[in-house]
Amino acid sequence: MREMPPLARRRSWLINLGLMLGAVGVYLAGQSLVRQFVHQKPQSLPSPTDAPYRLQFSGDPELTDVLVPGFGVANEAGYAGPAYPVERAPGAFRVLGLGDSITMGYGSTEAQGYFGQLRHRMEGEFGPGRAEAINLAVTGFGTRQEVRMLEVRGLAYKPDLIILGYCLNDWIDVPITVREAGGALRFQWVDPDHLDVFGMMKGALSEQSSDEFFRKSFERPLWKSSEAALARLAALGKARHVPVVVVIFPMFLDWAHYPFERFHERLAQTVIADGMDVLDLLPVYRQAGPATDFAPGAEIEFIHPTVRGHTVAANALYDHLSAKGLLPRSDGAAPGTTGLER
Repeated sequence: MREMPPLARRRSWLINLGLMLGAVGVYLAGQSLVRQFVHQKPQSLPSPTDAPYRLQFSGDPELTDVLVPGFGVANEAGYAGPAYPVERAPGAFRVLGLGDSITMGYGSTEAQGYFGQLRHRMEGEFGPGRAEAINLAVTGFGTRQEVRMLEVRGLAYKPDLIILGYCLNDWIDVPITVREAGGALRFQWVDPDHLDVFGMMKGALSEQSSDEFFRKSFERPLWKSSEAALARLAALGKARHVPVVVVIFPMFLDWAHYPFERFHERLAQTVIADGMDVLDLLPVYRQAGPATDFAPGAEIEFIHPTVRGHTVAANALYDHLSAKGLLPRSDGAAPGTTGLER
């Protein structure tokens, strides 16, 4: 290969430098415009659902954003669904929900979401005042933030059972967040590792699902972060003798060519190895019908279930908890007992 003359090399170097400086200039100009726009119009971003929400910076760098109290789906205490006092009602069984937009009820209402439906089912089964289901899920949360929410707020409620709704995009710890702080929106720019997650999913969808592909996927920093958060969740539950159930939601794609089955398997193995219980909803939905029965469809929305999809999840979860002895008996006996201990 012939070596480039010095003058041509210098010219090429100057052109590349100019392009780089131009790109930096465009980036900085864009940031300036964003700042101007943001400071002229301080606001929170409403959701496109029937039950809107707003987010605000929590002040906790790991927790990041939380719901604005009293707006949309959020009660005055700042979480979705009905508010409960820290001290439970006498004789009540208390379930604590952690998760992201699915558990929060995005696309429906909190009451129509699987966790809200679980609450309604328990109230019907156990009687008035005998069941409390506190929903601390926040849209956009990743596993690390969900566990941090348990530490910051959830443990004070002294739950009898913890449920974490896990969506495969929980590997992403808020890749881009737009949050309200000090009366103005602030942007957290994308970390390159977050883009790896999208690349991983695109790779799976394009049938690059070789053994090597999956092996590399589980070496990514975000999976390691999620794995560490799950271990932390298990330790928090064990220390307080509180059972933890991780509910895995699938992406609502063609079940016959579902690209993420190995991720479900690896996640379930991780949860069990940590000493927690797991309910993988992939086989549940597969048996119930095509994916398009439970979500708007791959071309529109394949992450968030419809109300019907939430109902399938709620019923499967209630049956799973009952079969595992994690719910009180109808005769008033505590979970995991025979009813003769009273």
